[in-house]
Amino acid sequence: MTVEEIKDRYSMKDILAMYGLKEGRGGFISCPFHKGDREPSLKVYQKDFYCFGCGASGDIFTFVQMMDGLMGMNQEGMAPSQLYAQLVERLDYLE
Repeated sequence: MTVEEIKDRYSMKDILAMYGLKEGRGGFISCPFHKGDREPSLKVYQKDFYCFGCGASGDIFTFVQMMDGLMGMNQEGMAPSQLYAQLVERLDYLE
């Protein structure tokens, strides 16, 4: 699968559901990337997200990377193709 095929296949709502998260009123969830949310601050769009509390943002790949603690792996010597393969494997596993 290519990056574009994955993005076409999965929406942010699909990814949230894979992690047991459900968007609430207005498409917001409590941000899983910072503590202290009194009210949901992460806005979920069709193909991406943005947190008005901590500034976290990105597409489905970024969300999976952040949720699984894979951010920064590319800077530690992992080739982009290896990181991509790991993310595809994770998305397949979550189904």
